[in-house]
Amino acid sequence: MINVATQKLPKEAINELLNRLTDDRWVLGDAVIEFEEKFAKYIGTEYAVSICNGTMGLLAVYEALGIRKRTLITTTYTFIATASVATFLGAKVDFVDVLYDNACLNPEEVVKKVWKKNNYIVTVVHIFGYPVRIDEIIDNVTVPIVEDCAQAHGAIYKNKKVGSFGDAAVFSFYPSKNMTVAGDGGMIVTNDEKLYRKLLMLRDNGRISKYTHKIAGLNLRLNTINAAIGLVELKYLDKWNEIRRTHVTNYYRLLKNLKDYIELGPLPSKISIPVYNTYPIKVKKVEHRGILGAWLKSKGINVAVYYPLPLHKQPLYEKYFTNKKYPVAEDWSKRVINLPCHQFLSSSDIKYVANSIIEFFEKEIYKDKYWKQKGIIWEQSLK
Repeated sequence: MINVATQKLPKEAINELLNRLTDDRWVLGDAVIEFEEKFAKYIGTEYAVSICNGTMGLLAVYEALGIRKRTLITTTYTFIATASVATFLGAKVDFVDVLYDNACLNPEEVVKKVWKKNNYIVTVVHIFGYPVRIDEIIDNVTVPIVEDCAQAHGAIYKNKKVGSFGDAAVFSFYPSKNMTVAGDGGMIVTNDEKLYRKLLMLRDNGRISKYTHKIAGLNLRLNTINAAIGLVELKYLDKWNEIRRTHVTNYYRLLKNLKDYIELGPLPSKISIPVYNTYPIKVKKVEHRGILGAWLKSKGINVAVYYPLPLHKQPLYEKYFTNKKYPVAEDWSKRVINLPCHQFLSSSDIKYVANSIIEFFEKEIYKDKYWKQKGIIWEQSLK
């Protein structure tokens, strides 16, 4: 079975894990401090704060930036946590649409909403590992900018790593990400020392010393053994990302002649170097997606749909956005299929996936009544 995401730990990660179990503190041990230092250096920031998962990383950043008195502006086309933790903290949320080519939020719409205002926080999402055109926002607004880098470890925009542009950035190490810690985990990076100090307190019960607590905080710490694995995976990240880019180049080469049926996501450029957490393609006709998904599953290929329901249509938010339209995001949600693209796939795996897609369209399987029914079932499985 070819899956959208698969994780296999490097052998040295197992050895590192065993060493830390016997020679390090299990909570906030030396591995945690070392992981934070090396991750900050990798991204190009002054500081990093490890965290128990990406969702809590967003919560800590939003709280530290005072979101309870602000409104969050973010994309409607992302995982729910980008917005829901702000809602959880009592903040208002508003959405912008995305770009047609890569599903990143539209910078012009952000600037239009926020220009000459100061009661907002903007969270950009480098979705699928595609860098947002973040400079177009930073250069035109004066509010805090948060980067959601959950799918973008190592992505580069204009010669800088994503995560090094905003006031703070949050990474996730969930097992489906470009690197993991063998479980839940996350990292916050920033160049703001004051923000860094507050985040350290927020993630450790508001603590400034062992029994002295300055603010109300939570226990959001990353375990030492998870950090030990992260230290090893970080060493492989650039190599793994290059493999992902090679996979996408091969997908593009093999599938480019299907332009009457599918649209392919963009390749790397001198300005934007994605890391392809998955590789998104879009079917030209909405009705083809479910049939193609069912067909690929029958061939032993698991594809995914990120995301079938934009945030403004989620039960949590739909009553507040009944009269608002986000046509590009809605189009993505109806036509996208995310292909497997991880570092553990071989070139023959990529060729097999591509050839299966070619076979689907060349044999006009989308016209078969049996596969149409299978497609309906596959689409229902997304809900």
